[in-house]
Amino acid sequence: MARARKPMDVCQAAEKHWLSVVRATDEALTRNGIDVLNNKDAHNFRKQILQANGKEGVGMAKEYLAFENGLHGSCFYFEQCPEPLLRSLIKDAGQYIEKSRSIKLEQKDVTQRT
Repeated sequence: MARARKPMDVCQAAEKHWLSVVRATDEALTRNGIDVLNNKDAHNFRKQILQANGKEGVGMAKEYLAFENGLHGSCFYFEQCPEPLLRSLIKDAGQYIEKSRSIKLEQKDVTQRT
């Protein structure tokens, strides 16, 4: 019989996968010659760069936002994450990470908004 998951297990799994998404995005930016921000504007900058890079980038920006809100927000901070949702987000995060390994990005002039 499988043990019941504690809320902390869900929180830790969510945050680890969120951080994997962030790291994969930063690696994609760096691989494409884009300097990664390391300040309070970093998440917005990542989304803006992705959005400014065509259809594939917009799709990835939407996914990034979903992971930010789902894994980092609902599952980690608010502990409001049923296991089926967590499993789905983790699966989608894995696919995002795979896509991030091959995306071509260009530095765009994006306006920082907080």
